[in-house]
Amino acid sequence: FEKEFCSYIGVPNAVAFNSGTAALHAAIRLANLPIGSRILTTPLTFVSTNHVILYEGMIPVFADIDLTTGNMDLGSIRKLCRTEPRPRAIMAVHYGGHPINLDFLYDIAKEYKLLVIEDCAHACGASFGRENIGRALYASCFSFHAVKNLAIGDGGMLTTLDDELAEKARRFRWLGIDKSTLDRNKEGYSWKYNVEMLG
Repeated sequence: FEKEFCSYIGVPNAVAFNSGTAALHAAIRLANLPIGSRILTTPLTFVSTNHVILYEGMIPVFADIDLTTGNMDLGSIRKLCRTEPRPRAIMAVHYGGHPINLDFLYDIAKEYKLLVIEDCAHACGASFGRENIGRALYASCFSFHAVKNLAIGDGGMLTTLDDELAEKARRFRWLGIDKSTLDRNKEGYSWKYNVEMLG
């Protein structure tokens, strides 16, 4: 499923999780932002989007809503970027399958040096321009919960162009363990592994 999802989205890495929430949590945890960081986000989303920010001791800062799309208003994002203390990241939700304008979003992110995490829980199959949603420079996170447009009962996926992030995400989902059970089995089963991080 991970390989086929990579191929469909057009990314080198897809890391499956037990939920979209877990994928979002991995993305925000592995960003290694300081506790207390302000993260621009939206109030018009499922609670998971903002819970993962709070799990990591960060502060969600709500942008206004674009009344046409339901997405975060880009003018509001730009205005919030000028407030002190400055935000460190944007958790952008593609609301109801309608992608936020990624050209403008990434222009703002570049100008203010913000990390972007794309919450694609309702956007599997959506595209912006000629590219599928899920090609974020840092991380895109999908949900496969029963109410989503691609449902497998439950589950989530983190896609990324960053090989190092993908490897960290694989360890994070497996409790920080450095080797999968399959990798430990290649020369006869081995109980030996290292736990290199909290997961």
